[in-house]
Amino acid sequence: MTTRMMLQVEIKSKETIKPSSPTPPNHPPIQLSSLDHTSPHVYAHILLFYSTTINPNHLKTSLSTTLLHLSPLAGRIHRSSSDNTLYVHCTDDGAVFIQAEAHQAFNLQHASSSSSIDDLRKLLPIKKEHFNLLSEDPLLAVQLTVFDSGGHVLGLSMSHLIADGASMAIFLKHWSSISRSGASATIINGSLPNFHSASLLFSPSEPFPETVQLVKSSTDGGEVAIRRFMIDKDGVERLRISKQGWRPTRVEAVNGLFWRCLRRANASMADGHVVSQVVNLRRRMGSKLSINESFGNLWVGVNVVSSECERVEEALREAVTSVDEEYVKKLIEGKMKKRSACWIFNSWCRMGFYESSDFGSGEAIWVACGSREVKNVCLLIDAKDGEGVEVWVWLDVDEMERLERDIELLDFVSHVGK
Repeated sequence: MTTRMMLQVEIKSKETIKPSSPTPPNHPPIQLSSLDHTSPHVYAHILLFYSTTINPNHLKTSLSTTLLHLSPLAGRIHRSSSDNTLYVHCTDDGAVFIQAEAHQAFNLQHASSSSSIDDLRKLLPIKKEHFNLLSEDPLLAVQLTVFDSGGHVLGLSMSHLIADGASMAIFLKHWSSISRSGASATIINGSLPNFHSASLLFSPSEPFPETVQLVKSSTDGGEVAIRRFMIDKDGVERLRISKQGWRPTRVEAVNGLFWRCLRRANASMADGHVVSQVVNLRRRMGSKLSINESFGNLWVGVNVVSSECERVEEALREAVTSVDEEYVKKLIEGKMKKRSACWIFNSWCRMGFYESSDFGSGEAIWVACGSREVKNVCLLIDAKDGEGVEVWVWLDVDEMERLERDIELLDFVSHVGK
């Protein structure tokens, strides 16, 4: 049996990237929304793998220009002493940019099948999960890791207090567009990202209940295993075959599969267990929010109880489609019933991470998640072809072993990564 060599990463430099022009000193602090306030104090991570090379100085210059238009990402979060709410101060403290080298042969063309999850943390600029307000941690950090064998990886860490998955996609769209064009200012679809959700919809002066514990700590008991389950285009199509006159979406079909398999993996779970599906509000609030512009935590979790549904896919669809302006209003007013979720389903599908990953040398060949210290979470990410789905699962070790042996799951999964 051959022992796999651990990836060796050497940090070569670390510097602070500030906006290309100073932010005016009278720029008012930006108040975080009620949704931001209830988001976990952690970093969200993403990794972009490339088989090409790129100029580090070009990346830093384009990042500096991008921060000119997204100056809050170069600032720091502070808590107000008067009303105890959180604000971003656009102080140009800057984003962290790390250059590193990986001294090991690495097959980037087959990164999604050859890389180890244990190695991924080494490719992230911020290795920890928790974001510390008191220490004024940076809101954004980037690590460029160049491989001896060719290719590179861009690792991105962003504070979850100011950004969700869709916000990271918005940031990447603008940064990559500026990097490709070399322009001093790039506007996508006629506008720039905004941080207006607190003033428009979600003022923290109105208490907002925590609707879903998005990050369940891995220290809550028991060792956590992480797996990547790849379901290719053919597997997704078989899952979507209509049996009762309607066709589930990719996300509905894949979530339905994993819900059934997770129930079997935890036989002691009561039949009335609750699953929470994270819903992106940008598509649910009419013209008040924008898919390409609205930055921040703009999601809620909707709960589905297993004993209250016959078909998982239908239950998920009904729960997600129930989210509209009236639903959010009731949620803000505390009129929605709260239930603690056993599992959390989240989706980064259709956010355009691959399309947003071209910085001038081509799109990424693989987009990966870098988070580790969570539990009982399923995250869906588009496969490179946009039709398959990669499912990241954080689960108790014993339950994961049972999940990996599930006959129904094995019938649809084309690859399992560890």
